[in-house]
Amino acid sequence: MKRISPAFLTMAMLGVVGLLVSMYFAKHMFAKEEFVIEDPIIEIPMALTDLAPGTLITEMHLGIGRARESSLTPETVIKDRVLLGRIVKETIPAAEPIQTNALYPPNEGPPLNVEEGMRAVTVRVEGADLGTVRLLQPGEYVDVLFTPEDVPELESTGGLIMTLFRGVKVLALDGLQRGGNHTSSRGSDVTLELTPSQANVVLLTQDKGVLNLTFNPDGKGDGVIAVSDENRATLNQILGLQEPEPPEEADKETAFVTESFSGANRRMSSFVGGRRTDQYVIEQYDYNDVNGQGSGGPIADPAGSVNSMEN
Repeated sequence: MKRISPAFLTMAMLGVVGLLVSMYFAKHMFAKEEFVIEDPIIEIPMALTDLAPGTLITEMHLGIGRARESSLTPETVIKDRVLLGRIVKETIPAAEPIQTNALYPPNEGPPLNVEEGMRAVTVRVEGADLGTVRLLQPGEYVDVLFTPEDVPELESTGGLIMTLFRGVKVLALDGLQRGGNHTSSRGSDVTLELTPSQANVVLLTQDKGVLNLTFNPDGKGDGVIAVSDENRATLNQILGLQEPEPPEEADKETAFVTESFSGANRRMSSFVGGRRTDQYVIEQYDYNDVNGQGSGGPIADPAGSVNSMEN
């Protein structure tokens, strides 16, 4: 039996090592490069709650959500600045990527839904009425009241307020058909659904005084213009004050004479029916002459009064 020499064993080991090295390099030389496909997660704006059509999107409606990049489409909104101030066209579910086709174009919104034969009229509400407007929602009903700026006998009655019509439907608030934020302290635009005759009344009165709105829980009215006496009130009536009696008409045939004295001068004027008629000398002599002579001659001024000077 032949014995394996150390030299042969060494050569065999070197050959095995060389073969392994050659196989290693051959594998890397002819192997195809493997690519790892990654699907990163990105942060995008999402709705905090479901947003109904007609909603004006503000910062309060939005939050930040996470989504796989592979799940996004070219219509997916990835910046909140694209959403702010836009109006929802189709319902936007909460915590999901928002698509641009669910929004109206910038500065656009849904058309007004006005009943056949009716008109949409927008009135400006300011001052104390803003508190009521902030609580209103489109679809609710209000009464329209009017306070004229110029009223006959304003000082004697204390002013006038009247109900123009009852149960008018609110179509939109500040251009929105699903309410608004009403953050402005200056005023609010309320769009009302009116009959043609009611529209004429509003368009005329809004420039002649102040229009006020009050919430009407009874719903839609009968469309009749309510301007009868029971729909009017003056301040004196509200306070329970008696209306002043009209002055009696003076007798047009009543004539009277007035005398006025200034130092040594005397002026006399005659009136008939409230009109001055002394275009001539009434007195020929000044009987109030301080010297008691009674011979002072009268002096007529341009207005027709008589001046008698001291001698």
